[in-house]
Formats: sequence, structure tokens, C-alpha cells
Amino acid sequence: MPFVSEANGKIQSIKLEFNLAEHCNYSCAECSHLSPYMRPRLAALESFERDLRALSAVYHVRRFRFVGGEPLLHKEILRFVSAVRSSGIADEIQICTNGSLLARADDAVLDAIDRLSVSWYPDPRLDEAGVEAIRRRASA
Repeated sequence: MPFVSEANGKIQSIKLEFNLAEHCNYSCAECSHLSPYMRPRLAALESFERDLRALSAVYHVRRFRFVGGEPLLHKEILRFVSAVRSSGIADEIQICTNGSLLARADDAVLDAIDRLSVSWYPDPRLDEAGVEAIRRRASA
């Protein structure tokens, strides 16, 4: 499939990414979001739902990806995931995270998504044991 095509009266694409949080809980040297220098900023659910309704009428993707910053910083992440699911805009929903907040993530969030991607950075907040715990939890 080309990156963008048209079918069934809609633009079709492989993926769509949405920055749920513009900031992060890490301070990586090459951060493209300028964490920790940027003020914390979280997406607003009301405008997201409005834009999603308009976009889903003309656009469909294989995978909708919540990215950031760190998307798990947003306390309403489950409501955002639910909005994407009910819109029908995507076949799959994915969260891309640094993994440091997964231990305390609500099971309902993990149950509501199709994929989880962890970018594992050298940081003591997520060590080998933490990654293994994430693997076991994701498998369950």
C-alpha cells in the first residue's frame, strides 16, 4: 500500500500520529520536544473529538498512534483512545511510550489498545526488570 491512497470515498493512509502530551518525564539529550524546557501541555479532549469527527468523515488509517512527549502523562488517555475507537478512523490503536509509567497505567487503557510500543532509553526509572514486567503484563 502506498503511504496515501484513496478508497471507499476516503483518503487511506498507513498511520496517523497524535501528540497527546507535548512534554515528557525524561530529559533526553536529543529530545525533539525540548523536555524539560517546555511547559507541560496536554491535548484537550473536546477539540480532539471535534477534529476527529471531521477527519474520520474523509480519512482512514491502518494505525492511530498516540505519541508525545509522553502520552501516559495524560490522565484522560482512556477517553482519547475511546474517541478514536468509536470514530472508526483507524483499524488499530497504538500507544508509543518510554515505558516508565506503564507500571501504574490502568489496565483499562492497555485493554483498549491494539499495540504498545516502548522506546527504552537508558534511565533508572525503567530497568531490565521493569521491561520484563511490561512484557508479562502485555502478554496477559
